[in-house]
Amino acid sequence: MKKFVKVVALGIFLATSGAGYAQDFDKGLAAANAGDYTTALAEWMPLATNGDRVAQHNLGVLYENGHGVPQNYAEAVRWYRMSVDQGYVSAQANLAYLYEHGLGVELDMAEAQRLYELAAAQDSLLAQYNLGVFFERGRGGEVDNERAAAWYRLAADRGDADAQNNLGLMYARGIGVPKNYDEAIRLYQMAVAQNNAFAQNNLGVLYEFGRGVPQNYAEAMRLYRLAAGQGHASGQYGVGEMYQYGKGVPTDTAEAARWYRLAADQGDADAQNELGFLYATGDGVPEDYGQAFFLFQQAAAQGNVYSQNNLGVFYRDGYVGPANKVLAHMWFSIAVGNGDGRENLDALEQTMTEAEINEAGAKMWACVGSNFQVCQ
Repeated sequence: MKKFVKVVALGIFLATSGAGYAQDFDKGLAAANAGDYTTALAEWMPLATNGDRVAQHNLGVLYENGHGVPQNYAEAVRWYRMSVDQGYVSAQANLAYLYEHGLGVELDMAEAQRLYELAAAQDSLLAQYNLGVFFERGRGGEVDNERAAAWYRLAADRGDADAQNNLGLMYARGIGVPKNYDEAIRLYQMAVAQNNAFAQNNLGVLYEFGRGVPQNYAEAMRLYRLAAGQGHASGQYGVGEMYQYGKGVPTDTAEAARWYRLAADQGDADAQNELGFLYATGDGVPEDYGQAFFLFQQAAAQGNVYSQNNLGVFYRDGYVGPANKVLAHMWFSIAVGNGDGRENLDALEQTMTEAEINEAGAKMWACVGSNFQVCQ
């Protein structure tokens, strides 16, 4: 969330604008922090119009977020740009974000990177973190995990919990940096100390599977619960998994289903698949093939290979209508492309004609090519 900025070097303006100028600005800041954005807008608009770069930045925040005004990205860009033209660092970082995502301005990754780097060079913590995300996701072209890690480190060393978590994950996986669980744990712990839900979940994973630490289900569950308590979908899934498989707690599939449902409703594909399995088997919930099919579809469209294979089984065995070898083959093929389902695919092909296999292949390409929108 972008924050309103209190001018920290307002002495030059005070010398020429008088005490009333600072009082107007501070009145707007107090109003904004209290959620009274209408008053903030009224106080800052004259200052911004008269060229105050911090007030211009803050108006950009109001328009970007729709606080006290209808959300208007183009207007946010206009005010941020006026502030950027006066060298204001926070406006540089915020305008970069709008260029990166094409909000109120034509998407321009080169300009986004230029503005982020300009702000980061002036110690903008937000820009340093966002550059890490920028390079990790390949927003400017190719993924560059080494540069991502370098920017995350700068932000992490300054105490940014999201950067600590992201860099910790890179160390846990050996992406952009040498694999090092000790360093991952150190970074996760710093982020956990700031109540970062992602780090709570990620550290919980290490304890659950004994990666870099002795396996400890109780500690894993404690961390998952902390993340789940903040509404974190992966943390909710983790709690559900512990109950489903009795890891450190008595097996309770009904409780597992409750937690999976929370995560599934947020779009967590793993939770959708596990909850679908419980409905398919009637374990912890009433048996419901239709609900299982729906959940498998949701997860499969997000690339969950287990749900893709499960859909193949449903079509092959006719769980939700007449058996359909062509659609079963389509889903098994998609699963094979993601590393699962080979045995099911090979066995099914022994019962199919060449024409059916060719039809299934065409449907598979249509399904994947449409981003899982056309899969019938």
